[in-house]
Amino acid sequence: MSFWTNLTLPSEHVLMVGFYDLTGYTRYAEKTSAADLLATMAGYFHLTGKILGEAGGRLVKTLGDAGLAAFPAELADSGVLAFRELQRQGDAWLNHRG
Repeated sequence: MSFWTNLTLPSEHVLMVGFYDLTGYTRYAEKTSAADLLATMAGYFHLTGKILGEAGGRLVKTLGDAGLAAFPAELADSGVLAFRELQRQGDAWLNHRG
């Protein structure tokens, strides 16, 4: 079981918390249909959640183009590397979509 699946009761933990958002999102959203925007962001958040989850973190919340993620404190180094990988893969994924 993972850190996240063991959280069944309210408890306190030390976490590394990180945020991300996309440069140019508003310009993109203004010129894109609602259906296309939703499809793009759903795919992007699926990718980012996968990257963060594989590193031991969790994508906690998304809103518009932003994401909030958390990692157990002992995985802080992995979390930082995961955010860097998120940027690398996320940029490539978005560029591929045009």
